[in-house]
Amino acid sequence: MEPRFILSKSKVHEQHNKLKNLGVLVSYSWKTNPMVGKILEDETDSLFSIHSLEEIPDIKDKTKIWFFAQAWNSGEIASLIGQGINSFVVDNEFDFKELTNFLNHYMGKVNLLLRMKFQERRIGKGKYFVYGMDSNKVNELILDLKNNSKIDKLGIHIHRKSQNTSEWAIKEELEDSLSKEVLEKIDLINIGGGFPINYKNYTSEVLEYIFSKITDLKNWLNGKDIELIVEPGRFIAGPSVKLITNILAIHNNDVIVDSSVYQGNTDAIFQDSMKLLNNFICTVHITKPDYAKVGFASPRYLENIVVGTPALVPSEFKYSTLLGERWKVSSSEEAVKLVSYLKSLSHEQRQDVVHEQRDSLLMYHDFSVDNVVNFIESLM
Repeated sequence: MEPRFILSKSKVHEQHNKLKNLGVLVSYSWKTNPMVGKILEDETDSLFSIHSLEEIPDIKDKTKIWFFAQAWNSGEIASLIGQGINSFVVDNEFDFKELTNFLNHYMGKVNLLLRMKFQERRIGKGKYFVYGMDSNKVNELILDLKNNSKIDKLGIHIHRKSQNTSEWAIKEELEDSLSKEVLEKIDLINIGGGFPINYKNYTSEVLEYIFSKITDLKNWLNGKDIELIVEPGRFIAGPSVKLITNILAIHNNDVIVDSSVYQGNTDAIFQDSMKLLNNFICTVHITKPDYAKVGFASPRYLENIVVGTPALVPSEFKYSTLLGERWKVSSSEEAVKLVSYLKSLSHEQRQDVVHEQRDSLLMYHDFSVDNVVNFIESLM
């Protein structure tokens, strides 16, 4: 028997209805599983969250799309609108300015959500922010935009994290982040996804608590005449798909099957690898000789900084001082010495090292979105 996945339409509807019964608008994250998205488009009133231009042709009714901007220009905005897309999510000031400049010469209207940074709490990490603009900037832009005749519906987009089983005090954090004046002027709030599905470390009882928090939030927003949007991906797609395959062998408690878990859930594996990276004292990235010769700058250094783990750079790498001369290693002995030193530091002191490496990386080159591509091309 050839390994295959089977998709249950009834399960798609069941998961979708669990959210619809909360009285919210659903915008399915299309990238999670487009086949699930096609069922939702044909058989429900779901909206769709789209992150790339390549996904757009798959959706027949373009008015159902919320398009997430990333480093766009006026030509791309015009193309999107020309296809019937008029709802956008913007998470940075560069893309925001591109849109507002375009709207100065546009006769129609668009719907706009500004993505706001939202706090996430992790054991051992304290608090840190994710994608989006600071709440102060979002408050400022909302007040400026509400009088813009080119904006139809205006709102906020937030997203804490995937597989979120505990952090659902969204109402309280919105009250802390948004001024009363802003809450009176917005029409929509999209709280993103994060609805958990059954994994080994999760029990279904958590969902009842989450839905109660969503209901409280919905009731609070109803009093302010604000519509609530949720953005499920795996919550609908995960339980709706099953793998049918052969068991090749069983060794004690380990089962070997004729398939690849990596191909089935790359997003979860990436997140797990990031959590694992956070547990290390530091990492050493030994580059392949061919890469080192041309000076290919691995993005792993940026990953280290994001998760708060110091990194060491091998001296054979063309840009071995990328994170500062202090963190260049020429031998395994030097690496062991630096690892021992880092291990002797407290968690807070190691974060100081990470900040030092980040500053060195930024001094070496501007890694902003509009420059990083040219930088990589110059290295090649």
